[in-house]
Amino acid sequence: MGPYQPMYLKSKNRKLVFDLFKQYRELSRAQIAKLTEMSFPTAMKVVDFLIQKNVILELGEFNTEMSGPGRRSKLLQFNPDAYHAIGVEVEGSRVIIGLINLQGEILSHETVHIITHDNLDYFSEVIRVVKVQIKQSKAPVLGVGIGFPGNINPETNEIVSYNPLRITKPTSLTELLPKIHETLELPIFIDNDVNLACAGEHLVTDKSTQSSLVYLSLGTGFGSGIITKGKLWRGERFSAGEIGNLLMTPIDNSKQGIPGISSLEKSINLQALKNRFGIDFEKNEYIDSSQKEKVVSYLAPYLSTVIFNLLTVLDIRHYSISGIIPQKLNPLLNMKISEILSTIPEEIGTVTISVPQSKFPVLSGAASMVFDQLIFEEFSM
Repeated sequence: MGPYQPMYLKSKNRKLVFDLFKQYRELSRAQIAKLTEMSFPTAMKVVDFLIQKNVILELGEFNTEMSGPGRRSKLLQFNPDAYHAIGVEVEGSRVIIGLINLQGEILSHETVHIITHDNLDYFSEVIRVVKVQIKQSKAPVLGVGIGFPGNINPETNEIVSYNPLRITKPTSLTELLPKIHETLELPIFIDNDVNLACAGEHLVTDKSTQSSLVYLSLGTGFGSGIITKGKLWRGERFSAGEIGNLLMTPIDNSKQGIPGISSLEKSINLQALKNRFGIDFEKNEYIDSSQKEKVVSYLAPYLSTVIFNLLTVLDIRHYSISGIIPQKLNPLLNMKISEILSTIPEEIGTVTISVPQSKFPVLSGAASMVFDQLIFEEFSM
């Protein structure tokens, strides 16, 4: 009898092969064994599992590449529509709900508008849209992933803190929306929206398990997702990346708590720019060039300083800047930031500033969370 293989190791191996198929689309068994450095029998167990679940399909064609003399191996092909998931993004004054396949592609999406953040009444409409998308899906829907703008513990599916609802202790989604699981009859997962955006963007732009990325999102708030060596860094209290709370002035210890702190977010978010420049970035579809230049001249030094500090602390070289505000100001904003950062000392190194390649990275990240939780387990559909 062979050595006992824990379920977590099986899931890890399955995800490793799954990620390879997302990257290469077609592979032979010999290629899988070589690329994963698994033993051939172990790799074949993973392949058989994924074939059983219809995630990969066996083609009639043969491939001799990376095989020994005289050996021919049947090609295996990724089936991105074996399963789907629903991604939900709560951001600013809207909620975007999308149907996503295993490749992270958005098959359809719909928007629900939020009147107030003081309650979750808008979720009744969100649930209605989710049910419609489940019905319209041509593949089994495994679950629902929600990107939420709060401090989230994804391991317990709890909102740790969220100011608009005055949540200051871990609170489950079921407690806030008692009938959501019963109504949808699907597993539901929740995580911080910017963390999921970072995961979704990383999924689209770089599938390396060793790469790193900082994803900055500037809108109603200012937050970041941090991926280091292919994994999200969440911190001990799941609040890593809350860069909107960076201090702009020394703490005034003559005052207690928040009054003694001047945070970065309050100087550059939507409300701050509306107060300073009279521009409502959520409602204004068009911003003229002179206005853009004024806002960019104001914002770029702030964002360049943040990136410089993160660069020196984290030693991460790739930064993606997103959110309602950058979307309206790019490419001018990124050009100005790159210009400022080009003056940094050589010993600190170079940095890459980019715009997101994924149109809906939160939705892709939310779906990926669902697949990671469910697809590698011993489920049956």
